[in-house]
Formats: sequence, C-alpha cells, structure tokens
Amino acid sequence: MPRFHDDADGEFQDDDDVYSEFENQSDDDEEPTVLCSNCGFEMLEIVYQCPRCGEIPSREVLKPSTQPRWVIFTALMLLGLLLWWILI
Repeated sequence: MPRFHDDADGEFQDDDDVYSEFENQSDDDEEPTVLCSNCGFEMLEIVYQCPRCGEIPSREVLKPSTQPRWVIFTALMLLGLLLWWILI
C-alpha cells in the first residue's frame, strides 16, 4: 500500500500561477524620493537631513524650537533681575 497518492498522469501541479501576480507588480508602493540640493544624493522624502552630506533638504522639515521665544526671553529677564538684585 503506497503512502503517497499518485496522480493518474504522474505529473505535479505547477505552482507558478500563484506567484505570477507578484511578478507584474508596478513599483507604485515605493517611498517617494528627493534629490539633495547639495550633493545630488537620492534620499527618501521623509528624512530630516541628507545621510551623505548632512544638508537639510528644505525649510519645511526644520524642527521648531523646543521653547517659544517669549519663554526664553522671560527666563533671561528673570535671571538678569535676580543677578541685579543679588549684586546691588
């Protein structure tokens, strides 16, 4: 009694049809890229700076300051007043 079932014609099914849908895919799912204005390196659009030269690609990706200017200005004014009060 055989352990494996043999097909009547003795041929195996070809599984190429399963993979054929992946062969003809377009590259639409690739990440968008931009060229570095300094060195011309092609990089992903989402990077903060060029991995080759370190150039920041545009001003819209610059990180904003961690503190608003008025907070820094007020802290400096208070520090100045404190030093003035201690020294005089």
